[in-house]
Amino acid sequence: MSMKTPRHVHPTRLMGGLLAAILAGSPAFAQSAPATPKDQGGKPAADSPEKTRLETSLTAAETALKDKDADGATKALIDLGDIYKNVKLEDKDKKRIVESVGKFLRSSEAKVQKSGAEALGNMGSDGAKYLKAALGDKDLKENDRKEVRLAVVESLGRTKDPSESKTLLNLLKDKDSDVIAAAARGLGHYNDAKEGVRKDIAKEMINILDSAYNGANDPKNTTAIKKFDVIRDPMMTALNSITGHTVNNAGEWRKWYNDNKNNKW
Repeated sequence: MSMKTPRHVHPTRLMGGLLAAILAGSPAFAQSAPATPKDQGGKPAADSPEKTRLETSLTAAETALKDKDADGATKALIDLGDIYKNVKLEDKDKKRIVESVGKFLRSSEAKVQKSGAEALGNMGSDGAKYLKAALGDKDLKENDRKEVRLAVVESLGRTKDPSESKTLLNLLKDKDSDVIAAAARGLGHYNDAKEGVRKDIAKEMINILDSAYNGANDPKNTTAIKKFDVIRDPMMTALNSITGHTVNNAGEWRKWYNDNKNNKW
């Protein structure tokens, strides 16, 4: 039985369509879809919008730092932080961002230094390296740079770098109550650390808080009273965070710890 061509399809058009289909299936004729900027390993190509944004932000950060432009620095740092966190980058580009942000810690402007510290706090262990190094900066130990040092201490905790919890624990023994409070706020960010790390933090903080609490009960011990007033709230907030429990009275933390130190937190 012969096959009839449907009345509504012209024979010439039918043959043309068949020929096109045959050619399209030929390896010599087939063409792959054009590559997109992210087809190469999912990372931005040199001329991609992401790469352009990175270069623009790095330039803006350098200019703001050179011009001592605090507002411009804050804007550039926010943008670099967003790129670091949300754009898939090659390791070399992430390193460029952290190095650029790290330079802000050496600015002569305290506001710029604080912005740099806060940005590094959102960059995990990459940022922790620069923040820890800044703790040894003698200039930051001067009174006019104290606020910067406090920002560095707290930001170090926000990196949640496991290796830096001990650095912050050592800072709990600082002579300056403001530094102790900043270290406590930083340690409060270790709420999702391993249980052993959190228990070590809680034990040390409770020792210090308990000692300050007992000292503050002596109305003549004005030094202890002042210290307790400064560290009480940051420490209690941090303890609530890392233990997952709420104790509303500083004097009750010792009892809570003794009753729960062998339980799972």
